[in-house]
Amino acid sequence: MKIVSDSTSVPALLFMYAMIGLSFYFLALAVKQIPLAKAYATWEAAGLISITFIGFQFFNESLSWTKLLGLTVLVTGVVLTTVGASTKNVAGD
Repeated sequence: MKIVSDSTSVPALLFMYAMIGLSFYFLALAVKQIPLAKAYATWEAAGLISITFIGFQFFNESLSWTKLLGLTVLVTGVVLTTVGASTKNVAGD
């Protein structure tokens, strides 16, 4: 997105939107098989970790201890959400 936003290339823009659409399509397929909380938390965490790595590797963005702490908290939250989504909760329990 960062590269496409600086470009006026229509094919690059169309490719970007196609990839975003494909991402949501795969998320929609995932929620048919696994709980929504687990699918969305995993999808969001994978995206944030990937974007952080890409920014660091290709755009010379900093990787401070606060970012690393945030990613650690994020992964912890995904693990807790996944464990929580695995248990069946009945209303009123």
